[in-house]
Amino acid sequence: MKTLMFRTNKSIKLVQALHRRKVNIACIQETKLVGAKAREIDDYKLSYSGGTRARNRVGILVEKKLTDRVIEVRRKSDRIMS
Repeated sequence: MKTLMFRTNKSIKLVQALHRRKVNIACIQETKLVGAKAREIDDYKLSYSGGTRARNRVGILVEKKLTDRVIEVRRKSDRIMS
């Protein structure tokens, strides 16, 4: 997958594909998002971890109806999350 920057055509296509395929949780890489935060994208919540370098940066998309079951988000680095 090419680099993904949210609020773009790529993010819209990704979320549409997740809906079509009925995917509840998706792990993504090369997000271009800096920091260790969370944001909402349509019916998904994105938790991400990204350093200041222009590479790596990972995220986990969880369908909103499942977010109350997420107990903890661990961000080890800009390459590793759980």
